[in-house]
Amino acid sequence: SAQGFAIFYRLMSYTLRDILCLKCVLNGILPEYPIQNRRRYLALIAGYVAGQAAKMEIIMKGKIIVTGIGPGGYEDMTIRAVRAISDCDVIVGYTVYTELIRKVFREQGIPLDKEIFTTPMKKETERARIAFEHASEGRTVCMVCSGDSGVYGMAGLIYELSTDYPDVDIEIISGVTAALSGGALLGAPISHDFSV
Repeated sequence: SAQGFAIFYRLMSYTLRDILCLKCVLNGILPEYPIQNRRRYLALIAGYVAGQAAKMEIIMKGKIIVTGIGPGGYEDMTIRAVRAISDCDVIVGYTVYTELIRKVFREQGIPLDKEIFTTPMKKETERARIAFEHASEGRTVCMVCSGDSGVYGMAGLIYELSTDYPDVDIEIISGVTAALSGGALLGAPISHDFSV
């Protein structure tokens, strides 16, 4: 019910220690309900805490998935990248890359109805902090990078700033580096002693 959901939502703002203190829960959160309802909710809460305490932390934790989208085409994206973009709550990226994703997903008939935040070139730190702020709210954020997420991408900066946001999980999804794709298109694949 909506009433039950409202109570659960209020509980999520309490620490695990507060929830374990059932007397505190009974007297601090549910005083306005008749005693029979309070007992029912208390039993529900006690069962939840006993069986799902570890999961509660996971539910509340946000996540940034730093995703390499490859050199530009849908066919050059990895399956993991497409899945991350499709399943996330928020997309953050350089303006050109987010526009490219919109275009590519539209051409494939894949809906992309999610919040998208962009910054221009030279605003990488601001872009990363936008991603962290949304992830800190318990959301899954896809930080998109062209090519690979690590080679001239945002992966390094995200890890660098992660010390300021210890409750945010980070996942890196590699992509096809544009330099490798360019070599393949030219018929001159990069090989032997190539180094980035």
